[in-house]
Amino acid sequence: MEVISPQSRFAKLIEEFFLDRLIRQGHTSPQTMSAYGDCFRLLFAFARDQRGTPPGRIGLADLEAPFVLAFLDHLEESRRSSIRGWNARLAALRSLPQFAAWKEPEPLALVQRCTRYSDEALPTATGRMLIPRGGSSGH
Repeated sequence: MEVISPQSRFAKLIEEFFLDRLIRQGHTSPQTMSAYGDCFRLLFAFARDQRGTPPGRIGLADLEAPFVLAFLDHLEESRRSSIRGWNARLAALRSLPQFAAWKEPEPLALVQRCTRYSDEALPTATGRMLIPRGGSSGH
């Protein structure tokens, strides 16, 4: 039996996510497809620059919440991303691990770590999602 590396599985997962989930099942718009593709390209570049991890070596484990939030913070600072953009990219990055859980239930604990964004662990991220810049919480 051939052993497949986590990185090879991740590359296959990305391909299936775009082809099966977004196109065939999700009837995703071309704009969303483009935005998701851009998000992952930026994430891979961030991983390369911050961790020295080339895109071909990235695996699902790299998408844990602290890394994703650091990536989103980086985009907010370097590209002046809006709250709307921040939330859209977070949705894209959370949807891949959720798809992985459906496709391969074995790494369920890993998927949970990739989609867990709690108030206690990451209070600034939750605040950003709830309150736009210059806005109020309504309280």
